[in-house]
Amino acid sequence: MEGYFALMIPILAIIGAFGTKIAKIIMEADERKLALRLQHQQNGGPGAANTIDELRAEIASLREISGQYDLSLDNTMHRLERRIQALETGARTPIRPAPAETEDIQHVGQNL
Repeated sequence: MEGYFALMIPILAIIGAFGTKIAKIIMEADERKLALRLQHQQNGGPGAANTIDELRAEIASLREISGQYDLSLDNTMHRLERRIQALETGARTPIRPAPAETEDIQHVGQNL
């Protein structure tokens, strides 16, 4: 058994030395990822909130403009309807025949 323990000690020492190095590298990489994530959230958080607020303001402005265009179109349609009604009622009034002309009218093909 002594030979077995004697062989295990150097193997465990090598595994321990490299294992701790590998674990340290993995932990440092995780710390860097976490730091980058926090930095991204801190930098992106207020910027994203500002962008969202700007978009909300722009959407509100577009809604207001759209409403104004809708009212303008509605007013134009009412004016056109009134004009058409005025034209239709004007066309319904009887048309008076033109007064007879007193001039001599030349009739083609008739003997006078």
